[in-house]
Amino acid sequence: MEEVLNEQSLDEHIWSILACSENAHDLLHYVHHAENRDGRHELALDAAQYYWGNKCQASLMIGVSHSLVKQAEAGNTIAMFHLGRWHSLGYKTQWIERDELYWYEQGRLLGDGRCTTQLAKIKAGSDVPAAIELLREAIDQGYLPAYCYLADHEPQNHDLHLQTAAKSGDPFSMYCYGYQLMGVAQTMEERESHIDWIKRAATAGESAASLYLGLMFLYGKDGFDPDRETAYEWFRLGAKYGNAKCLGALGRELLHQSNENSEGKRLLMHAAMLGDMYAQSTLGFHQLWHGQSPEEQSLGVEWLTAAAQQDHKYAIYNIGEAHLRGKGTPQNMAEAVRWYEKGIALGSADCQSAMGYLHFMGKGVPEDETKAHELFQLASLQGDTWGTYLLGLSYAGGHGVAKDLKVALDCFLQAAEKNDSAATFKVGRAFLMGEGIEKNKGAAVKWLRQAARLGSSDANVYLGLMLVYGDGVEENPTEAAKWFRKAADDNDPRALRELGLLYADGKGVAKDMAEAQRLMATAASLNDDEAKEWLEEHCPQKPDWLVKLRTGES
Repeated sequence: MEEVLNEQSLDEHIWSILACSENAHDLLHYVHHAENRDGRHELALDAAQYYWGNKCQASLMIGVSHSLVKQAEAGNTIAMFHLGRWHSLGYKTQWIERDELYWYEQGRLLGDGRCTTQLAKIKAGSDVPAAIELLREAIDQGYLPAYCYLADHEPQNHDLHLQTAAKSGDPFSMYCYGYQLMGVAQTMEERESHIDWIKRAATAGESAASLYLGLMFLYGKDGFDPDRETAYEWFRLGAKYGNAKCLGALGRELLHQSNENSEGKRLLMHAAMLGDMYAQSTLGFHQLWHGQSPEEQSLGVEWLTAAAQQDHKYAIYNIGEAHLRGKGTPQNMAEAVRWYEKGIALGSADCQSAMGYLHFMGKGVPEDETKAHELFQLASLQGDTWGTYLLGLSYAGGHGVAKDLKVALDCFLQAAEKNDSAATFKVGRAFLMGEGIEKNKGAAVKWLRQAARLGSSDANVYLGLMLVYGDGVEENPTEAAKWFRKAADDNDPRALRELGLLYADGKGVAKDMAEAQRLMATAASLNDDEAKEWLEEHCPQKPDWLVKLRTGES
């Protein structure tokens, strides 16, 4: 191996060995190694994705490590720095026998300011005076970015130290200085000036700066207008430099635009392989709930599990749901409860609501309405929409708490404000029935229409019934048929039955007994007793299947 003279020649050497590897983790190691430099990240990640399913391929990293150790033992401080960094990144210890402290210390003794600074960062956790001394030594060795870390220990010179480090041209230091200036800026004019430091850092390769800019323009932070296309440009730049969070953020955005966006899936896969738990959770959720095959859904469970093992709360909830429903994995109630309990221990409102519901129903855990109510309260206090709705149900029915229709309505209103269809229906029903509030059929219609727009079959049925009988609105069977049909499309047995009655009577639709019988039969098959009675009366010549349906035979 030729002597490594700079990062570029080191990257070239490592890639010359790993480019032919069929071990996905070798290729991911390269991306981690070369992050924030313009390497071959996209090529490496595409190859890693291709080989991801290969579980038994031999690693070539040991050969890379041995060649770098030889360079370090010959006095190459660039090799020393990266051996220390690789160890801190968690590369297998059998590849590198000595730890980062050893390699950084060797580099320091040879006057390498980067190694000395890394040693100071480690020492700072246990011996701040020693860390400060090392940082000053790094500066004396000519490594001005050490001022960026010294700033944390000398508040009286904090801003000056950051400025000095930034002026050295070090990308990370420029980002830190810009971040500091943005945090204290008072006017938009100041922010527009200071953001230039962060843009310079991103352009120079600091991918954390690219992520900052991408999120700022995506959500319109710090007074800047939202600009999705500009955000994507910054995410792409960060992705070019191997930043997993930039890859994941852009992947999520593209996938949100379309569940079939192939680039979004690819970018999320790249970020997930690099260990980003947000990407793992998003990719896993997509594969589990939108996957078309059992294999894809099973992969979704694997990615969600990877994120859950990093304590990603939404991933934990979705793993619980997968085990509860038998989606992507065999149904296992005990395993679902275990994951929900893990989520509850981390404060997950989703898991609190889910476990509360299981206690409410006595499903997989002892029936305990008081426990359920307490969990719903915890979730609701965190702003969880489903938990707030369930809390309303517990107050409405007096489950685990004294019955209080006014408090129940308040819960439903809170959830309805977040466009929860079931809660919006409950608000409409409360106004219709006078539950917790005075009857107001005009308000009931308004809320029921809103619930129907949000997809509530219950609201469609109630609106249809009000229009059929002119209850609070002008009688209009034609309009009623439209609402019933929407719910009937969701196989709501009440809607099927009521629509069948309209066809039987020729109200709002052309009279059609054959269609009426078809709708009633469908409702009866969904165990609607009134539909069964109608069929008994209006279909004297019943086929065998209908006789069995009526008598309950299989």
